[in-house]
Amino acid sequence: MNYCPREGAPLEQTQDRTGRRRLLGWLRAAVAAGLLYVLFRLVPLEQIGRQLEGARPGPLALVFALTFAAILVCALKLYLLVRTGAPEARFLGVLRAYYIGAFFNNFLPTSIGGDVVKVHRLSRQGVPLAHATASVVVERGAGGMVLIAAAGAVAAFWGGLFERLELAPARWPLAAFCAAAFAGLALVYALWRRWLKGWLESRREGRLAGKLYGFIGSFYLFRNNPGVVAWALVLSVVFYAIAAANLTLVCAAIGAPLSAADAAGVTPLSRMPEVLPVSLGGLGVREGALTWCLSRLGPTAAQGAGAALLLRFINWLHSAVGGLLYARAEQ
Repeated sequence: MNYCPREGAPLEQTQDRTGRRRLLGWLRAAVAAGLLYVLFRLVPLEQIGRQLEGARPGPLALVFALTFAAILVCALKLYLLVRTGAPEARFLGVLRAYYIGAFFNNFLPTSIGGDVVKVHRLSRQGVPLAHATASVVVERGAGGMVLIAAAGAVAAFWGGLFERLELAPARWPLAAFCAAAFAGLALVYALWRRWLKGWLESRREGRLAGKLYGFIGSFYLFRNNPGVVAWALVLSVVFYAIAAANLTLVCAAIGAPLSAADAAGVTPLSRMPEVLPVSLGGLGVREGALTWCLSRLGPTAAQGAGAALLLRFINWLHSAVGGLLYARAEQ
């Protein structure tokens, strides 16, 4: 039987896994296309186009600049985490890895997500693989924790917004979900401290338990550097503040004013559905959620869809830079 030299697994099994990953990627792309089709059936493209015709370039230029600032914030967050175990890492190298990861997330219908690509690019820059993996996971985790905390806070303390969004029945279930997410993290940490660590350590010679123990152990560096994790959380807050500002600006650009407070509340709510990775880069999911929310806060459905698509297009422009960097790196 032929074997894959890299993993030591049968070649046929490796090919099967690759085929399943490729199929999953294309399914996610198909879901994204289907969601956009539904959106354009509900809000015709002609109506959206009319809203975008008179878009003011000034606010859009500012959105473009702020989107770049958001990418710098995320890259800085990852850079600070990487440096805890690889002080020789350089910010420009991390920024390049982040851009390339964004390109894979947004444009390629594969299950080789941008996070995996970021880990690979960081390891090629000399960052130990385990530490690169832990850094990317903590970077994403910090952002996820801030998102869940923000959505939970809006659900718990801003009932009026849910009334205006016609989502009152979802308010307390969302608050409960967010609280349960943090309770689950606390439970896992308690179990790890109490017995899971010892159980895995006693079986570290085993293939699966040993890998799992080594992977979890790579996070201890961050536990011993709480200041770095705190900065990761702060920078995640900054990222979502920029996202809310961009939403306000893009609405102003198409003549659909949205208050900063409403934008701050809508931003985590419209991004929560992306917790389920059902589409390519969240395409269609975020646009549908934003269209629903904005169309109930003053803008029309066409203006809401137009704002969502403008934000997506600007994000794509930045992500395309990652494709250029990747092509140059592979030459």
